[in-house]
Amino acid sequence: MAEETDGYGEPLAPMGRYDALWRSVFLHGEYAIDINFYDSEECVDLYRDGLKVDRGELPMTFELEGGAQIEVETAFWGMKTARFTDHLGEQHEMRPAPGSGEYMRARLERERPLLGAFIAAVSWSVLVIAVAVFVANAVHFFAKLFGIDLQFLEVPTWLGVSIAIAAALAGIERALRLRHNPWLDS
Repeated sequence: MAEETDGYGEPLAPMGRYDALWRSVFLHGEYAIDINFYDSEECVDLYRDGLKVDRGELPMTFELEGGAQIEVETAFWGMKTARFTDHLGEQHEMRPAPGSGEYMRARLERERPLLGAFIAAVSWSVLVIAVAVFVANAVHFFAKLFGIDLQFLEVPTWLGVSIAIAAALAGIERALRLRHNPWLDS
């Protein structure tokens, strides 16, 4: 067992009212993982029966008793993977803890499926548009370097900033649904 100063043996703090803004907790059976997205060390804490038993740098695979393991990986906007693999090799997605942003988004999807689907479609569309605008800006920039005038590809600053803000919100929404596509979300 590690020294007391490492925090081992400390109980898992419950999700507070505003914790969903910077923290996620995922559960599977007796295990829980706790991620603080603004932790400069980029670490994840592992809890068993509500007590801290391990800590690791992200991405992390915790080896558990009996050959089971927990894989944890974050993406730019939030969680990418929170997966429990049992001793038989069967994989189970860990479920978000009540109070977490992922839990609230899953609840919206359950209780209001049409609204959830609409929000998901809008977030995907916004990210595709953001990628297209990024490519157009890159082409315009390099064309100017070579003296080629592609004025039609120039995106006004106000539109670029608006799309960037919308893309950030869409990325967060996709992270709350645990969706990850390297082309859109990284």
